[in-house]
Amino acid sequence: MGKKRKYKTGKKRSGGSVAMAVVLIGSLAVLALAVGLLWPQLGDILGAPQPDDSSAPQSSPGTTTTTTPSVAGYYVTTDALNMRSGPGTEYEVLGVLEAGKAVEVLGAEGGWYRISLMGQTAYISAEYVVPSTAAPSTTTTATQAGTTTSPQYSDRYIDGDGMLQFDPAGRYVQAASYPDGAEIPWALLLVNDWNPMKEGYDESVTMKSVESKYAQVNSGQKVDARMYDDLIAMLEAGKAHNIGVQSSYRAYSHQKRLYWKKVEALKRRYSDPIVLQTKAGEEVKRPGFSEHNSGLAVDLYGSGNTLLNESFANTAAYAWLIEHCADYGFILRFPKGKEAVTGVVYEAWHFRYVGDPAVAHAIMDNGLCLEEYLEQNRK
Repeated sequence: MGKKRKYKTGKKRSGGSVAMAVVLIGSLAVLALAVGLLWPQLGDILGAPQPDDSSAPQSSPGTTTTTTPSVAGYYVTTDALNMRSGPGTEYEVLGVLEAGKAVEVLGAEGGWYRISLMGQTAYISAEYVVPSTAAPSTTTTATQAGTTTSPQYSDRYIDGDGMLQFDPAGRYVQAASYPDGAEIPWALLLVNDWNPMKEGYDESVTMKSVESKYAQVNSGQKVDARMYDDLIAMLEAGKAHNIGVQSSYRAYSHQKRLYWKKVEALKRRYSDPIVLQTKAGEEVKRPGFSEHNSGLAVDLYGSGNTLLNESFANTAAYAWLIEHCADYGFILRFPKGKEAVTGVVYEAWHFRYVGDPAVAHAIMDNGLCLEEYLEQNRK
């Protein structure tokens, strides 16, 4: 009784541990098999990612994922969204895609899909598109053979020669008022974004140099010879206000060089060709779309103001011109409040010759712009 028993537990403990391990491993194997069989169902129930989803590259904040071939295909936008020049909201907006628009995705970068826009790369948020089996006609649609349009500007397109053109729908087109090739009266020639002057027109017209005393700011000014006498008569009548010509005729060929030089200068800022040419045209008119190419328009100075901005409207010279210009066949070409019709902002210094003083008065006395008068009278 006084002796302590010695238990030989080594082998028994070892054998018990092995047995327990075998049972545990077997249980785990069964569990693993069950989980493996049920994994897809569990994924559907719990919302867990499928293998293909979990293996796709994941982007961390501030990083860019390389192109993922598996996302390439056709998609449809679920909401209106911006197209940008790079994969992020800090990049320039190139245009807007409307909801329900079909696009072809070429690859992914982070949370952005890369698409093709008129030969240029554009990016859209992956959040607002869903897969589709329908192929888009193109990201930019064609309005006629050889032309392309931009989602950002539905009223203009690039023609087959690469020049920006404005859709004349809803606009007065002067040529339509002269069927069968009837000649448009030269003094009423309409030149604006929807009515281009034919290339070579100015070469068929005789231009006459304005005497230097009437062009003291910039010498070498020229105008259509047929309006010269009326111009000089007006300047003489208003000489008390020192009114003169600061800018006038500009050759079509020269306008062409200026325009494409401006387009080239803005290429780094705008990749969409329609946006690019629109922005360039806001600074330099497209060749054939500027009245200065016709020789019928003059930019005037007076009362010591040569700034060619709205401040000219505060001068005595401007007040005199508004009251008397129609007497000599001239009109204020781009009046305030008519921007939506003329397509040009208010220009207090820009005057246009229309020939007959009666026509000029009909425009000036009734608060019209040239487009409105021509449309009302089908001229």
